[in-house]
Amino acid sequence: MAARKPRVPRPKKYVNPDGSKYDSIWEAVLHEGILKYWQHHTEKVPYVTEHTYEPDFFKVIGKKRILLESKGRFWDHAEYSKYVWLRKALPKNTELVFLFANPSAPMPGAKRKMVLRDPMQNGLRRMGLDGIVRTVFQSHG
Repeated sequence: MAARKPRVPRPKKYVNPDGSKYDSIWEAVLHEGILKYWQHHTEKVPYVTEHTYEPDFFKVIGKKRILLESKGRFWDHAEYSKYVWLRKALPKNTELVFLFANPSAPMPGAKRKMVLRDPMQNGLRRMGLDGIVRTVFQSHG
């Protein structure tokens, strides 16, 4: 199998002698030329990309909606970071509960410190998801 082609690095920011910063030389040429009377990087426009979430299990208990997410482990940042955004969108009467097969497994990208790595449970708490972390230990035998 052929070796993978290396990724092309993103260009570095271009800084003018007057200290103004541009994302590219092209951007600087435009701003110093035909767009010199335009404001540069002064506006920030918030936007949201709509997503949907399908929990593994769902049940209403009293007035509370419980969403259960069964997880062996998280494999990458994108997989677990979606739960931070999901938490912001959940109604007050809804709780997301994680059922980890191995809650002591390390979070993706956890740095090795001595012998121990930060477990998933602690990683979620650090991300502000401590209110939704539960673990269930069960026998698989």
